[in-house]
Amino acid sequence: MRATLLHLGQAWLVCAVVGVAALTPLRRAWRSLWLPAAPVVGAAFLVVALHATTLLVPVRIGVYVALGLALAPVVVGWRRGERPWHVDRRAWPAVAASSLIGLVGAVLALLPNLRLGTPRVLMSSWNNDAFFYVSESVWFTGHTLRESPPLSERLGPDTVSPVTAAAQQAMTIPLRVGQSLLSAGIQQLWGVDDVEAFMALMAAWVLIGAGGVLVAARLVGFGPLAGLLAAALVTTNALVTRTAYDQHADSLLGIALLLPTICAFLAAVLRRHPIWPAALLLAGVLGSYTEYVAFVVPACAAGVLVSGHAAWAGRWREGTVAWRRRITRAAGIVALSILLAPLAWLRGPVSYTHLRAHETVLDLVCRLLLE
Repeated sequence: MRATLLHLGQAWLVCAVVGVAALTPLRRAWRSLWLPAAPVVGAAFLVVALHATTLLVPVRIGVYVALGLALAPVVVGWRRGERPWHVDRRAWPAVAASSLIGLVGAVLALLPNLRLGTPRVLMSSWNNDAFFYVSESVWFTGHTLRESPPLSERLGPDTVSPVTAAAQQAMTIPLRVGQSLLSAGIQQLWGVDDVEAFMALMAAWVLIGAGGVLVAARLVGFGPLAGLLAAALVTTNALVTRTAYDQHADSLLGIALLLPTICAFLAAVLRRHPIWPAALLLAGVLGSYTEYVAFVVPACAAGVLVSGHAAWAGRWREGTVAWRRRITRAAGIVALSILLAPLAWLRGPVSYTHLRAHETVLDLVCRLLLE
């Protein structure tokens, strides 16, 4: 039990530190608003950065490059005599409350492990996704995204164990690998075993999701209490817990990123919020769980269209100008997201179309509802 909670805390700490560092370019008011979602921002940043660094070097090296990129704005601000890590004191109660809610959801996700007193992978359902994700993270720790495991029916000194068959499939299709890259990076930083840390890392995606939901609600105009209620509903519901028991680690990270992405996009388009957090989160969703783009695109498009209709309800000329500005900012978010993570934008859609090529419309709707 102690090892499981330790791995959970280690994953949260890495994402939180990277997220706080990544948020330093924002003004103090915006940083304070985003602080509860710092671990979500940190997770998205690492997914995006590792997609770039792992093209050249394995995760065991690339994760330190990613940390350097995240801390660079902090160092620059400090050398200029600024304090870019400062936030309003009122932000800390929101961080504490959302973290407590997320911890409840994480404990629910870890109940089988806590009950049996082991941090290792437990397959509490017929699903074996844990094998797939652990295989990917083990491979990426020592290899780049340009390498694929060579497999053979006959084992020998020049072949790789069939354990890496899942990694070979991910590289050959190719599949979205953001969650596996992030897991490999966190495990490398703390020097923990992939099998022992997997369940705790899945629970960590539930833990960080609560702060993301709170900030998402604040970005679209809801108050703190409504945001915390939404965080509790999302983080502790039975579908999220069942997703953890089925070992859908990619899906859990996608859930943590989903609502912050949609609301950051709408806030940037409609409320003049800085566009780069929305672009970063969008790239993180695409690189981690491309299927959720099927929710992001309609939600963001509907928000822009509804706002455009409301603008046109007044004068035609002013409404047209407002509409064009919003379309321009929406296009800017997508363009920046592609610029930040071109490989994620390439691999994500390819994996989605490959895996779903034989689905009917009914299959697609049912699967999205179940997820």
